[in-house]
Amino acid sequence: MRHRSRGFSVLAASLLLVATLPATGSAQPPDTALNVNLLKNGTFNTKPTDETGPVPRWTNLAGNPTIEKFGTRSWPTKAYGKKYNGGARYITCYGGKGTHTITQTVDVIGRSSNQYQAKFSISYGGVKGHRITVQTEALNAGGTTIKEKTTAKALVITNSYKKSVAAINLQPNTAQVRVTVTLRAKGNGANAACKVMADTAQLVILAR
Repeated sequence: MRHRSRGFSVLAASLLLVATLPATGSAQPPDTALNVNLLKNGTFNTKPTDETGPVPRWTNLAGNPTIEKFGTRSWPTKAYGKKYNGGARYITCYGGKGTHTITQTVDVIGRSSNQYQAKFSISYGGVKGHRITVQTEALNAGGTTIKEKTTAKALVITNSYKKSVAAINLQPNTAQVRVTVTLRAKGNGANAACKVMADTAQLVILAR
């Protein structure tokens, strides 16, 4: 009888221990942070030698956008980098022609609801008449765009900072958000010189 009692006690203790241990793989990833810049190298300050490609952490879709330091040209000066929290570097199409496009995609967890908004913004400048286009897309788990906003602007002042914004309300089945920046020449021809720079790209998820 004592032997059976002892065996029962050991079994009960083992079951209790198993019950109190966390289940392997059951932990859920945290929700995507609100009001935090989700982009990698959104300031473009990562040195181009850190990764392959002209703009580290971003995917190059068209043209040949490059990274320059503030003060490389007569404008933008180093003071602009400090004033607008741009740091030391910016992306530019100066010296190139036609259209130059980069993109980045981030995962969205726990915010798949129209109670949340994805807001993409970027500061830009350059020569009057040259253009910038920014786009924000909500993607489902299969990578299909289910919501998008595109904002196209032409520079109205030479050598002055402006901001372009593209915001969307997230859909219930949003799995990722993709942002795209396109720097465009003043003319439409492939040989038209492009003179635009952009800095301080931010993607944040906001509660509506």
